[in-house]
Amino acid sequence: MLSALSNPMQLIVFAAAASSVASTCKTFPNTDFVGNDLHEEDANTPGECCDICSTTPGCGFYTFAPPATCSLKTSNSGSKPSPASGADAYTSGCRFMNCSAVPEPPTPAPGPSGQVCHVGTVCAASYSSNGDGCCPYTDAVCCPNKQTCCPRGTTCSDFGTYGTTCVGAPVAPVNQTVGLSVCKPGAAKPMSTTLPNVLILGDSVSIGYTPMVAKAMAKIALVQHSPYDSRDGGAEETAYGVQCLDYMMRSPGGVPLKPDVLMFNFGLHDGPLGNHTTPGQAGLPDVYAAQLEKITETLIATQPQAKILFALTSPYMCAAQNDGCVVNLNNQAAAIMKKHNIPTINLHDTVVAECGLAPNSTCFGVHNCFCPHCAGGGAPGYHFITDKVIVPALTALLPK
Repeated sequence: MLSALSNPMQLIVFAAAASSVASTCKTFPNTDFVGNDLHEEDANTPGECCDICSTTPGCGFYTFAPPATCSLKTSNSGSKPSPASGADAYTSGCRFMNCSAVPEPPTPAPGPSGQVCHVGTVCAASYSSNGDGCCPYTDAVCCPNKQTCCPRGTTCSDFGTYGTTCVGAPVAPVNQTVGLSVCKPGAAKPMSTTLPNVLILGDSVSIGYTPMVAKAMAKIALVQHSPYDSRDGGAEETAYGVQCLDYMMRSPGGVPLKPDVLMFNFGLHDGPLGNHTTPGQAGLPDVYAAQLEKITETLIATQPQAKILFALTSPYMCAAQNDGCVVNLNNQAAAIMKKHNIPTINLHDTVVAECGLAPNSTCFGVHNCFCPHCAGGGAPGYHFITDKVIVPALTALLPK
């Protein structure tokens, strides 16, 4: 436990006398509980955040970020100091005065597909391989588009393929809020008891090359992809990663995934595919670094058994502007990984060294290869990066 938690002079107790729940939490100023997130709620004070946690199933801990963000959590294992002033002056707390975890509830009944949500509600997820996923809301309303969900007591108003407005939510100044994208579950196979386990957490490009990596390493490791998605954007944008990371690191049956080696990647869905925000599909580059930092810290805190590797995003060969965005995000990611002593592999530069700089509509003899995918023509681009960089890097990290 860090010093912010061990110094009794820093202890504050919030008693929310005006609140209907009148809860009391053990609270630590200038402290951030990193990772282990359930979801975020709006709160104006640390005391309000305490109240929300005290009435949320599964919440035992929280972090309040000024001016009004309350992150509900299942653990304080990622505790670290935060600044004493400014927007990063976080206040964290424990629901119980002894900082014990909330007792595990009975295992929820699985949905028709066998999907289990340790927190939240089973909802349809069109692009999950089992057809289901988890909405972080308790007793959620699952929306007809099979992509999003809304809080209990609201009505889904879907628009387009991925968008939903939750009508009837008590959010000022209008009585509606944006629907959450349903979280896809993680890898489906049980962790191997005879071989090292490798998990690849990443975007749609990683979905393309994971079967090749798995085949190449079949005699020395069990390689799987998270989330359990074979035809969409995988881990999507970093905002989706922050919201859904805990679900993507659990099997469809709700069992935590604890690989020996974890390779992860975010970036393709954070600007290179277009400058727009679509929850569960795309985000903006200006929030990429902060959200990737949070994902990285969470993985470090929750996967202590794993050797972690980051894959810098492959190029967008058909358009120089899009590829410039890839390079910009890769530079940000490389700096974050260097800060946390996480090794990287550079898929972008590996491909460019063979195919030349963007724009280049033909790569590895295939039209539109790495624009951004390279599944056509026998997928030579995927085979190349698999053999050239991915398999050697993962093999080097396997337990000896």
